[in-house]
This record gives sequence, C-alpha cells and structure tokens, in this order.
Amino acid sequence: MDSSHPLAWHIPTDSSTHYRRPFDPLEKYEYYMSTMNPIISQRAVVVGTIHPQEEGENKENKTVKALSANPPHPQTAELHYSPSTNDLFVQIRHEIIDGVGTLMLLNNFLLYLFSPLPTYKRLLRDDPSLLSPSMSEITKTPPNPTPEILQKNTLLVQKYFSSSPISFPLSPNPANPYESHRYDFTFTPSRSVKILTSCKPHGITVTHAVTASTALSILKLTGQDSSVFSTTLPISLRDTLPHPYNFAEHAALFCITSPLPVMPVTPSTSLISLSKMVKKEYDDWKNDKNNIRYHEPQLKLFEQAIEAGLAPSNSAGKATVVVSSLGIVEKYLTVSDTNDNEGEGGEGRVKDFWMGNSKIIVFLYTFAGKVRLAACYNRRFHEDDAVKEFIRVVAETLYEGLGIDDDTL
Repeated sequence: MDSSHPLAWHIPTDSSTHYRRPFDPLEKYEYYMSTMNPIISQRAVVVGTIHPQEEGENKENKTVKALSANPPHPQTAELHYSPSTNDLFVQIRHEIIDGVGTLMLLNNFLLYLFSPLPTYKRLLRDDPSLLSPSMSEITKTPPNPTPEILQKNTLLVQKYFSSSPISFPLSPNPANPYESHRYDFTFTPSRSVKILTSCKPHGITVTHAVTASTALSILKLTGQDSSVFSTTLPISLRDTLPHPYNFAEHAALFCITSPLPVMPVTPSTSLISLSKMVKKEYDDWKNDKNNIRYHEPQLKLFEQAIEAGLAPSNSAGKATVVVSSLGIVEKYLTVSDTNDNEGEGGEGRVKDFWMGNSKIIVFLYTFAGKVRLAACYNRRFHEDDAVKEFIRVVAETLYEGLGIDDDTL
C-alpha cells in the first residue's frame, strides 16, 4: 500500500497472482478506522492453535502463544510455528480479512497439512479467481449511495461524533512502547451452558448480552450516573453472501459492516433492555445489504472531522470497547478435537484455540463448550490489572443481569 495516503492501494506488478483491484469501501473503512487513533488501532488479527503434545515435551513453555499476545504488525500475513510445543499461529492485516475469514483460512491450511486426501489441495490454489471482488459486486449492490443514504449517513456520523460516551479508563504511559497484549478469561462449562440458556428466553444471544454487559461495566468502573454507549458493532455478512463467497475457498475476504450506535445508559438500565437495543442494531444492519453503501461516504465525513480536529470528549477520541463475536469456533475450525466431523483433517487435530488483535477489544467465542473472552489492549494506554478487573466486572454484570446465581455454579 502507498503509505502517503491510507486509502490508496499500490499498483502491483503484472504477475497474474497479485491482487489487482483497489480497496473495497468496507476495507478502506476498516483501514482508516484502525489507523486514525493509536488508542483504537487494530492493524492485525491473530488466531492460534495448540496441537496435542508429544510425551516428554514441555507443556508450559508455549512460546508461540506468548509471541501471539504481542506480535509485530505483518506486511500482509505471517505464520509462526514452534516444533518444541507444537503451537501454531497466523496473523493477517485486518483490513484484508475478518476474524471468521482468518479462522477459515487457518482451517484450510490445516486440512491441507493434516489430510492425505487430494480433495483438500484445492483449498491452497493460487488461482486468481479465488481473489474476491468487491462487496458491492458480490451483493449486486450499486456502489454509489442515494441522496437518502447520504442524508441518513450524515446524521448517523454527526450523532456519533457529537456524543460524549463512556469509555474504558486510560492510564497512558509514554515510557511504554505500543505493545499489544491479551488477557484470556474462560467460563467453565457449567457457567457457559447457564449463560447461553439464560439468554434464549429473552430472544437475545450471548453476543448481545456481553456487549451490553461491557457498556454497563464501564459505567460502573467510571462511577458515572448516566452517559451513552457509543461504539462500533462488527457484524459479519458472510452468511448472507451468495455461493461461492460464503464458502471457505473465499476465506480471504473482509465482509464486516459496522453500525455506529449511540445508546443511553444509566445504573438503572437493565442488561436485558440494553441487550435488546444491541440486538435491534445487529438485525437492522445485517439484514439490509444496502448498509454497505454507508461506508464510503462515512470515510469522507471521518476525514473531514479529523482535518477539523477531533475534540477529546467525542467518540473518535475515546477508548470505546468493541465486542467482536466469532460464535462457535468449531463451525469454522473443523479440525478441532471437539468437532464431530469424523475423519476430516486426517491424523492432525487442534487441541486448543485463542484469538487476539491490537486494540482495546473483547473477542467473544465458544470453543470446546466453553464461552471465552479475549480482552486485547495496548500497554501504552492500559494497565494489566485494570483490564483484568474490567473483565471480572463484565462477567459479574453478566451473571447479575441474566439472573444467574454464581454461588450455585
């Protein structure tokens, strides 16, 4: 990419295997949002696996997992492997692939690596046809927004920028380098089941509930009487794409849309009511493909706001916490120990899994029947103990809001 302008794609050589098309509006949006503020920068997505250990190996020295918590930003993508611990992790620039896509790409690689079956060789072809077209072309959505979309979009961005939201407390330390770290929190199987079953009667998912719990937890930790929860909601469009773009062959694709909700919150706001507001945002944006047409004009509005100077009190200058949900990991990582696809993946199986990136974000996913939270943050702005306390309060607020008696678990 041309570093002189964040939205320009450097013209490649004449090689038939190089990515030729310019940034899709969704990709440009992600790149711009992830680089305009170091507090919220998100330049890479990391996924890792731990394979079954051989007898006599050092199970505690998981050097690759330690490296994955604080990786250098890749130019495009990198794969790391530790023979001594049988650990593997992949990191990819986030603007060219989303979290689910990274899981699918990792699974493609492991299927090819583990399986003697020639059918999986198709997953690692370098055929240029596997490079996906723009989201507008895939969804057959006209790229140019209508006047109605421009007007609505302007109001959305103005409301987002003018809000003074709750945000995760900052502890900036200029002496610390810009280092990405991750704190993993895993609910026990019994707690995981209870959380999932407690959400269902209310018509919400654990994603909606954890997002709401995050907002209420920040309000608790900051001691405010009232504020607004203003963040981005990463919503995957993969399930809505037509064949073949919703399959693993097209894993290398960024197809996340991100609404900018501004939701009022007070200490008396219930987790269920806030979860339902979050659910409405998800439903409205996921089921309307025209929403991808908002991102191009949003970029122009963001650029204008940056050039005019952002006040530190508004949303873009705050460390708003994003909750990004992967759902059930085994849906995409089919070579896991817990997957029922007998024979798929040959002899190799994945024993454990983790995920992270380089901004203040909470990854939410279920693996091996356990709900997990991966709190990713930058040590330049956030202290380890503060992040751990934040996640403890998120779990506590989740239990309280869903009516779960933690003493009985």
